[in-house]
Amino acid sequence: MNPLSFFISKRALSSPKALENTYYLREPIQSHPIIPCMTFGLYFDCDYVLCLNEGPYSMIEISSTYIGNKKIWFTLESKINGEQVAGYNLRDKKEITELFSVLKIQSYENDITVAEDEKYYFINYSRIDKRPLSFQLKKAKSLKKSFFFNGNAMNHSQNLGIFSIFLESLNYTSIKKNLIPFKLQRTLGIPMTFQISQTVFGCSATSFKAVHQLDENNQVRIGDNLGSKFSFIKNGQYLELKSIQSFHKYKNNEKKTGELLFAAPLPDLRFLEIGKTFSQNASIIINNKVLSHLLFTISRTSESFEYCIEGLAPFWVKRKLIGTQENSIIHYKVENE
Repeated sequence: MNPLSFFISKRALSSPKALENTYYLREPIQSHPIIPCMTFGLYFDCDYVLCLNEGPYSMIEISSTYIGNKKIWFTLESKINGEQVAGYNLRDKKEITELFSVLKIQSYENDITVAEDEKYYFINYSRIDKRPLSFQLKKAKSLKKSFFFNGNAMNHSQNLGIFSIFLESLNYTSIKKNLIPFKLQRTLGIPMTFQISQTVFGCSATSFKAVHQLDENNQVRIGDNLGSKFSFIKNGQYLELKSIQSFHKYKNNEKKTGELLFAAPLPDLRFLEIGKTFSQNASIIINNKVLSHLLFTISRTSESFEYCIEGLAPFWVKRKLIGTQENSIIHYKVENE
């Protein structure tokens, strides 16, 4: 069963204060700027959330989106400890590979198929234990805008990074017992089942190349259907990172999924002296709303750079990503993973 605290969500936060930093080196240690983290964003146009009251899993999600112009369905099954596993159909392998290239979630082929009529979706797939499942989900007649849009991450996949959720819509959906093979969690006798649409964005615990050449707009762009854009500004001889935006090519239209905005531009890491540290506060912004506060701290040792991204608020993002750099590759993991 999911704790009731998982269902606490919020609205927007205020913007964090800027921190002061000092440059010591007169010359950069390399010609190209350093990217300190990798972001990830995804828009779910349909996500059924089924809270369970039995078995090893506390929640099942039946989710859909478009990658480019191709619609895909996939499942997310979550244990009480937050561990998640994703299931997909083999025909969507190319799109799923791109989806999970930055988001390092455990996944497997579950042969999910979804048919529909005017009132229902008809779901078929096999769980990771090969148990086949078939059930029906009622369609919402209309989508209701969520008042508490700053969605609780419900401790899911905390080892994957620090992410915020913007709830675009939230509809309660009733499910008849004879249409679903699960015992559902209930609060005051009401089954905890919802149909939502949402955008997820944040910093990934992944490995990536940290050194890239800027384009004519002082930007670095990485990714195709799912990717990120790093925007630098020139401050004299310094190239300071202002923000990182992620995008999702949805129905072949580029949709901005979120922005990591520094309270003041992150200092140019090429000028970080051995034994010194740069720090800066940042916001996760989705749909022009500040959803989370983060603190970036980068130190330089005699051998390499050390990175720390700390989630400050709300309470469900409070953890640390620790990064170590080997040559031009940064490897991130969640602290105490």
